[in-house]
Amino acid sequence: MKRILIADERHKDAIAELIVSAYQTSLDFQLVNASYLRSECLTSDRDSCALIACDGERVLSAMHGKLCSDVNDVVRALTHIKDPSVVPLPAFALYRAATVPEMRRSALNSLLRLHFLRIAISKQAKYMVGSIYQGADRTGTMNAMGYRFSSGHFRTDVLADRKSHACLALLNLITDADRAEQYLMEITTGLRTLFPFQLD
Repeated sequence: MKRILIADERHKDAIAELIVSAYQTSLDFQLVNASYLRSECLTSDRDSCALIACDGERVLSAMHGKLCSDVNDVVRALTHIKDPSVVPLPAFALYRAATVPEMRRSALNSLLRLHFLRIAISKQAKYMVGSIYQGADRTGTMNAMGYRFSSGHFRTDVLADRKSHACLALLNLITDADRAEQYLMEITTGLRTLFPFQLD
C-alpha cells in the first residue's frame, strides 16, 4: 500500500539509511560525518516531524520539517547555518530530505513539500526556509514556487562542497503561498492519488 505518513520511531532507522545513502552518492557534496547525520534523523520535539512516502514497509522518500519561532529553532533545523538571525521568523524549515534512486524524478519530494507547505500555512509561518545546492535537481521546482536563494550562510562540517556552495532558500508565504501550492498541485497530480496522506 502506497501512502504518505507522519514518521515515528518505527521508521527512524529506514529514514537514516535512506538519507545517508543519498548523501553519500550526491554529486553536489561529500558526506563528511555519517554518524552525525544519522543521529539528526527524526529528532523529537513538539514542533518537528518527518513525512515519508512508503510503498508497504519500504520508505521511498523522506523529509523533515520544523516550525522555527526563534534563532535556537533555526539552529536545530539548519544545524550548520552561520548566522541564524538571517532567517525571518516565524519560519518553517525543511531539511534532511532524500528519495530512493529509482524515484528521484517522480515528484515524490514535491509531494512531501506540498504537505509541508500546508502544515506551515496552518501553523501561521510567514516563510519556508531550507538549504540547496545551486544546480541541484529540485532548484527548478523551488524557483517555480517562488523561492529566493542567497549564498555564504553555511559551514561545511558535515557536507563538503564538490561543485557549488549551499545556498539559503527562502519562500515568502505571505506573497507566494498560493503560487507555490498551485505549482506543486500541478506537478503532483497523479502522485496524490497513488500516495494518499494517511494520518495514523
